[in-house]
Amino acid sequence: DYRFEVVQVASAGPGRSDVTVRLVRAADGTPVRNAEISAATAVSTIAEPAGYHRFRVETATAGPQTLQVSAKVPGSVRIERTFNTSIKAMLT
Repeated sequence: DYRFEVVQVASAGPGRSDVTVRLVRAADGTPVRNAEISAATAVSTIAEPAGYHRFRVETATAGPQTLQVSAKVPGSVRIERTFNTSIKAMLT
């Protein structure tokens, strides 16, 4: 039903990167604006407009890293579903 997209990866200083992600509906790619997105290994998180979330993560080494991301999406009868995924990106 849903998928995460990496929007941007940027250096945030030595040993840290900012990773911006968004949750979209798989059927049509529209952003899910009311989702609560979190990352297990994030040092901090910032919710941005249009359903984007930016996470600051510590990177022990340069190269491929895995960021565990989850989202709670309210349903039509206020039931929350949790989706977990791993985002792989080149972090510096």
